[in-house]
Amino acid sequence: MHNLLKLSFFLFAIILLSNACKDDETTNPESRDDFFIADFDGAEKNLTFSTNSYNITFVAQNAETFDSTGTLVSFTKGPGAKLSQDTLLATFLGGLDFKTNESVTMFFGQNVFTEREWTLDSLNNFNAIFQTGTYPYMDGDTANAAIPGIEIRWTDEDLKTWSTLNGTQSGSSFNLSKTEPFTTSDGDFQNKVDGTFNCKLYDTAGNSINLTNGTFFMTFQIL
Repeated sequence: MHNLLKLSFFLFAIILLSNACKDDETTNPESRDDFFIADFDGAEKNLTFSTNSYNITFVAQNAETFDSTGTLVSFTKGPGAKLSQDTLLATFLGGLDFKTNESVTMFFGQNVFTEREWTLDSLNNFNAIFQTGTYPYMDGDTANAAIPGIEIRWTDEDLKTWSTLNGTQSGSSFNLSKTEPFTTSDGDFQNKVDGTFNCKLYDTAGNSINLTNGTFFMTFQIL
């Protein structure tokens, strides 16, 4: 009888573990918290939505350029996602807890479409940006880039902006491990992406910060 009870308990534990694994695999992506974690010159920084970050902003950068025939081309660097902290998040006895001004912005993809192409097939163009695999970082010649790339920006506590775009990325890496197109309950088209990275951030004066052991889960939304 004693051995039978042990066996029953063991089988029950296996069933619970199996169900837990299935739940992890089928977690609704809308319920996951976005995060951006990396070591900045060896010191870990962590922005995790609903923990120490409460703003997610969907952004894109657009500019008008002309091809060799003089035809207007709409250049899109993006879409992007910005994860930032709040100030005056909580009040404690003896003073206020001011959160920092820190934020991270990631532009994912560098693609050139005419305005007509983007309008006619915007959803497919949007989803085509997100493919698993390795990506290069953008360089300063964004308008002539032959392949998609990545830009990561960091705004520090003093509101200074640092970017991968401001300097060389020799030895850097960016890998997208998972992408999941998703439609929210409000009908917004999003892509949820997981990845890892190492890179260098530069300010406009040429000072640099090494980012290592970087991981992220971030949401991008068609605008």
